[in-house]
Order: sequence, then structure tokens, then C-alpha cells
Amino acid sequence: MTAKPHHNTTHQQKIARALHKSIDCGYQEALRRVRLAAERGLLPASLDAAGRERAVRILAAPEPADIPPQPQADPAAFGTHAHPQSADGSLTPSLPWRGTDDLVRFEPGSVTVLVSLPTAGRTTMALNIAAHNTERGMACLFTSGETSDEGHWRKVLTAKYGFDVRRQAPPEGWDAFKAKVTADMGSLPLFIHNPSPGNAVRDVFREGRTMANARGRRLGLWVLDTIQHFSQFTDDGLDLADSMHQARRIAQENQIPVLVTARVLTESKDETISAEHLPPELRGADSILALHRDNSSWFARREDDSAASTLTVLRPRSSQARAAQLFLEEERCRFVSLHAGHPTP
Repeated sequence: MTAKPHHNTTHQQKIARALHKSIDCGYQEALRRVRLAAERGLLPASLDAAGRERAVRILAAPEPADIPPQPQADPAAFGTHAHPQSADGSLTPSLPWRGTDDLVRFEPGSVTVLVSLPTAGRTTMALNIAAHNTERGMACLFTSGETSDEGHWRKVLTAKYGFDVRRQAPPEGWDAFKAKVTADMGSLPLFIHNPSPGNAVRDVFREGRTMANARGRRLGLWVLDTIQHFSQFTDDGLDLADSMHQARRIAQENQIPVLVTARVLTESKDETISAEHLPPELRGADSILALHRDNSSWFARREDDSAASTLTVLRPRSSQARAAQLFLEEERCRFVSLHAGHPTP
């Protein structure tokens, strides 16, 4: 007689975490395998500690019975590749897409700047990066002056589950979906912080860090989106130099990588961003990534919901520097990889 599916999400998450550690697959792929095995009655009847160990052995087999591997082309699978580690063996933040590991190293104490034209998808990309690293178990603080907390969480859910939760009904029904979301998101160490624009960088970090400390988590990555929102006005314009100085001090004093996003403008919306387009205050970052979206507009939203994009290293430049070709699925609030990056000229 076939065993009934196990719906206890706590057991499934424990099995998934153990499976994720035992084989080279992402946590979400491991969780998918566990859930599919539960639905098909392939897990042990008892999921005590011994039962969970047996479940991991079953699912870690080279070709688990009736559990097809998730296709690599599936855009919902953020980063099933090996991730960089620090010298002591601990995980360091990474980009979600295949072929992008050599674009940037989020070293502790470093500041990376992600720049783009307005409406190119900079906030979506930064949120994808934060969500991807929290899926790996890393605590991330996402501070933004772009939109509300609710808007950011909607983007996270849409990217994670692959459909717009405002417009579409989940395949399994709302009750089951809400239960899954509660289980998945409750343990996700993502802290979304939406302070009022105009507050100093050091102040918004202090507020956000308090959120993480309340849950006993040490931050592994801070994303500040967008730095212009948290820069003070002076007679000469926004004081980006002071904001970048504060971001640098926070990174070094807390020994965490900081990802700062910034908007820039070019002479033409079709012109590719170069280092010359950046304000001088941003050019001293440890790494600079430029997001170019085909036919993006300075201030108006596009009518179509997707566009080819390129993520290019502006700093540091070297013969090994690469660019990644990505595709923005705007309705799904996520960038997906077209193919591995290619060498830049």
C-alpha cells in the first residue's frame, strides 16, 4: 500500500536542508524533490530523525526514482551552481545566474555599486540578488526608498513561485499556497526595510540591523537601494561622497559586503553605460556593475513585459572581466540567464 504524502512542512524543510548539504543542488531544488517525493508517497512512513536520514539517502541517489531533476533552463531555479566560499570555508554572497560567479566577489568589508538607467530593473535585480542569498541561508538586509515593504515582498513571492500573486491563482489553490508561503517565508532570513528617503546611510543601516538582531541573525549582506534616496542635499547637489563614505565604514566595521545601487543617465537611452557616466563619488567602489536593458527608458515604463539585458563589469577591469546576458521577465519580477557570460572586449 502506498504511503500517504507527508504534508508536515517542518519535516520537509529539514530533509531539504540535509539534502542540499549532501548533494550539489540548491535548497529550492532540494525542497522541490522532497515535496514531489511526498506527493508520490516515496518518503519513509515515519519521518523521525532516522526516517529523515533514510529520505535523504533515497533522494540523494544519482537518479531518484520518479523524481526528474529540475531543468537548468527553468528560470525559477536561482543558482543551482557551486557558490564561492571565503578562506575559512564559509559562504560569501553570490549572483544568482549561471556564468556570473566571476563578475564580482562580495568580499567582507567591500562595497559594490550596481548602476543603471531609471526603469532598467535595478531594484528588481538587487532584490533578486538578496533573495537568492537568503535562499542559501544567508541573512540579508534589503533597504530601499523605491517602494513599500508590501511591494517588495510581492516581488519576492512573484519571483520565487513564478507567477504574479495579484493576477493569477496558484495551481494548488489559495489555502495550500498560503500554507506553503507561510512555511517558506517564515524561516527566510530576508529583512526588508523601507525607511523614509533623506535619512542618512548610517541611520538606515542601524535601523535595519536592529530587525536582524531581533531574530538573532548576523547579516551576511546589506543592499542599499538607491543611494540617491539616502544622500543629503547640499548647494552642489546630492552629497554622494558622504553617503559612499558611510557605506564604506559600515562594510568595514561590520565586515560585511555592501551592495549599493545608483541611477545614472547617458546622452541617449540606447547608449551603453561606461565609467565616464558615473559620478566621481561612485568610481572608487571595489566593484562596479552596469545593468543595460535594451530600449529602456529614462523615465517611462515600457509597454512590453520583457527585455534582453546585459550586466557588465566596469570595475575592476581585467582580461578576465566578463559580461552576462540576462532576460528580464518583468511580470515575474526576475532576471533569468540566457546563457553563460562572454568575454568583454
